[in-house]
Amino acid sequence: MSPNAANVSRMKPFIVLLIAVSATSPLAGQSTDVKRQLFAARDSIWHAWFTNDTTLLSRLLPPAAATVDGSGKQWRDRAQIVQESRDFALSNARLVGVTFENTQIALAGQSALLQSNYQTIIESAGRRDTTRGRATELFVRVGNTWTNPYWQLERAETRDARSQCSSSTSVRRRKCGSKASSNDP
Repeated sequence: MSPNAANVSRMKPFIVLLIAVSATSPLAGQSTDVKRQLFAARDSIWHAWFTNDTTLLSRLLPPAAATVDGSGKQWRDRAQIVQESRDFALSNARLVGVTFENTQIALAGQSALLQSNYQTIIESAGRRDTTRGRATELFVRVGNTWTNPYWQLERAETRDARSQCSSSTSVRRRKCGSKASSNDP
C-alpha cells in the first residue's frame, strides 16, 4: 500500500466517527468568533486551491488530507489535491466567485464539520461556467489555525440525477444510463 493510500485509509474511520458525533451534537451557543474563524478558513482554502497558492495550501492541508468525489468512489490525497490545484492554474481558467449558503456547523472538540450549499463561477476562454452543489468539509484546529484535512463536494447535477435515476421507469433508466458531459447545465 502506498503512503498516500495509507493516509487516506487512516482518515476514513476518523471521518466516519466525526460525522457521527457531529450529527448528534449540533453546535449550540457557538461563538461568533469561532464561526468567523471557520468561514475565513473555508474561504482561504478555496481561494488557495483556485489560485494554486502552494504556501497557503501547505499550511492548511495536513499531510493526511483527503477528498472524495460526490459518488464516494474516488479518493484523492494531499499530493493529488495540490496537483489538481496546479493543473487548474495552468489551464488559464480563473475563479470569478465562490459563495456559500445554508451553512451548518457542528463542533466536536477541536474539530468542526461544515455543511453548506456552494456556488462557483469559473471563467475560461471568455466563457463563464457556474457549478452548484453541497460541500461537506472537516476543519481541525491546530494551534490557532483551522486546517482542512477532508472535504467532499457533491455537484447539484449529480444529486439531481441520482434522485431522478432512482425512478423505475424505463425512460428514466435509459436517460440515466448515459453519462452526461460535465459542461451540461
